[in-house]
Amino acid sequence: TTATNGTSITMNFPSSYTSLTVSVQTINSCGVASAFKTITVKPPVATTPGNITGGTSVCAGSTGKVYSIAPVAGAVSYNWVVSAGTVTTATNGTSITMDFPATYTSLTVKVQSINVCGVDSKFKSITVCAPAATTRGVITGETSVCGGSTGKTYSIAPVAGAVSYNWVVSAGTITTATNGTSIAMDFPSTYTSLTVKVQSINVCGVASAFKSLTVAAPAATVPASISGPINEV
Repeated sequence: TTATNGTSITMNFPSSYTSLTVSVQTINSCGVASAFKTITVKPPVATTPGNITGGTSVCAGSTGKVYSIAPVAGAVSYNWVVSAGTVTTATNGTSITMDFPATYTSLTVKVQSINVCGVDSKFKSITVCAPAATTRGVITGETSVCGGSTGKTYSIAPVAGAVSYNWVVSAGTITTATNGTSIAMDFPSTYTSLTVKVQSINVCGVASAFKSLTVAAPAATVPASISGPINEV
């Protein structure tokens, strides 16, 4: 934007560019020009943010969860993006607050910095998962029970992360609460076999797969051979 025959120039840059060169040569009294001296000019690179801080195991339907980064040198703004859920605050600062979907398996929270030139950095991301319920261990209890038996107890060891349990029997009657680590049950007066099963439920209300135990009525033993005369008059 100024004359180009002096020892300096003033220039305007393109609205977007990757790099450009500025060159100058001297011209002597005879009109002979020197070789050019050149510099390369590039827009400042935006710095990728550091690690995102926030929970990586979050229940579906959770609200008001905060994710943040440390301020990035040279950044004048930020851009947060989530692959699911809803950001409930501005997305151009060093932190966001978000609400999670009612159901989800995993989602991504990511952020990039933006410098004074409007150049975006690469995204920094974090993966957040809904906590899975743990499949419990072995069910303890009798596996051979007479029909009509009462007060038979079945139990499991406490499951890490579980806040409740769900016991189900295919026949008979559970006579205690079904949300603990054990039950007592009464057996049908007649039955051949039945199943006792249980699943754990975590703080998010997610249920594990069932663990099961088969219980059978003891079969009567067939007598040995009958001894005695078989041709008696």
